[in-house]
Amino acid sequence: MIVFYLVIALLCLWGFGFRRKTDGDYLSRQQGDSVKGIFILMVFLFHANAYVQEAGYAYAHWTDAVFLDLCAKFGQLIVVMFLFFSGYGVMASIRNKGAAYVQAMPRHRILTVLVNFDVAVVVFAVLQLLLGRVFPVNRYLLSLVGWEQIGNSNWYIFVILVCYAVTWLSALICRGGYKMLIISVLLLSAFYVVLVHCKEPYWYNTMVAYPLGMAAGLWKDRLDKLQKTPFYWVALASGILCLALTYIHHEDPVGLVHSFRSVVFAVVMVLLLMKVKVGNPVLDWAGKNLFLLYIFHRLPMILLSHFDPWGITAGHPALFVLLSFALTLLIVPIVRRIQVRL
Repeated sequence: MIVFYLVIALLCLWGFGFRRKTDGDYLSRQQGDSVKGIFILMVFLFHANAYVQEAGYAYAHWTDAVFLDLCAKFGQLIVVMFLFFSGYGVMASIRNKGAAYVQAMPRHRILTVLVNFDVAVVVFAVLQLLLGRVFPVNRYLLSLVGWEQIGNSNWYIFVILVCYAVTWLSALICRGGYKMLIISVLLLSAFYVVLVHCKEPYWYNTMVAYPLGMAAGLWKDRLDKLQKTPFYWVALASGILCLALTYIHHEDPVGLVHSFRSVVFAVVMVLLLMKVKVGNPVLDWAGKNLFLLYIFHRLPMILLSHFDPWGITAGHPALFVLLSFALTLLIVPIVRRIQVRL
């Protein structure tokens, strides 16, 4: 299984390069797609491994131990940059397009995501019924907003919808600027507290990356100046040190340590992107199709783990990952045709 992390690492090297000090596109849409492409591949691998574990694969080789350690070290950090770039993109759009963008957010940002997510939920519901799995009615209904799931990935969609709604409400109150950011942080903090009492830590321990992205969108010009100063190297070294220190602390009942780790990880990633760039056709495609890959990649995993007379999932996990990925690549262009555009 470790070979798949090596493949992702090699993909990062394809198109890798160094930036000039005057290069300010380190948070551009194209660069963001490439970075998100890296992490959606890691999400795919992380979820595939869950099915492999459930099937009873025996992690006996030393490479399996390294693979599991990498999965544990990254953990929820693999979604941090999704949230960061979402917050950054929304804030940048509000700054550039103003009130027109804010007025369109309920339709183009919130409703579009929700409707397309619901299309996916219906697909999963049909698949589960065909496999003989029936859930209570309230679970189906709550799955439509992401509060529950029926085999699909859900928590990220629910959280990002709330983040969009909070941003929209804050923008209506303050029409942009740091006051809008403050209101968003306060509202998301209250939402954080609610999730602490209702859901598992992975629902909320990376959410702070979204308002951090908003802050980056608001003060991008200050970030550009940091890129050109000697203090940059102090900031990068401090960030890496702080990130390492977060792994020393093990008790984290309400996700505060992990939330701090998420902030530091996003900061380190941005600082690195100021000096280096990644990108190639594979990563760009994966990043641009992030939503479809995230929502539908579990379909082939469910099918392959259910219809598995040869014991591929537990006996040949690498083959399970390859088949799941190949089927996902076939599914994406199909489901793209049923996407709803509002």
